Amino acid sequence: MRNAFLSALREAGLAVITVADVDRLGASDADQLAWAAEQGRVLYTFNVKDFSLLHTQWLTQGKSQAGIVVVPRQHYSIGEQVRGLLNFANCCSAEDIGNQRVYLSNHLKWLAIRVSWSRAATSS
Repeated sequence: MRNAFLSALREAGLAVITVADVDRLGASDADQLAWAAEQGRVLYTFNVKDFSLLHTQWLTQGKSQAGIVVVPRQHYSIGEQVRGLLNFANCCSAEDIGNQRVYLSNHLKWLAIRVSWSRAATSS
């Protein structure tokens, strides 16, 4: 992950770690999810296909995890990702995200609606 992205999230108060921070580069997707679940951490990934499949498998097997946020890398800038994640962090509790697969795009749409509404309210 890019340093600007991580720095922005950390400066906003999110306790972000990367697989590199904890020497987990090269671990399988299943192992990454298992580790995140053990640590109680929400997993953020650009690998929509594989983690969506893992999410479904975990639900079927009755396993619990802290949540998965998925985003296609090519669709959003670093700034959009930061805004979406901060919006997500501000509106969702740990209980809300547990065992859920969340698409970052949902939080970007909500943010756009909120900004549009705020502008309309202040211009009246």
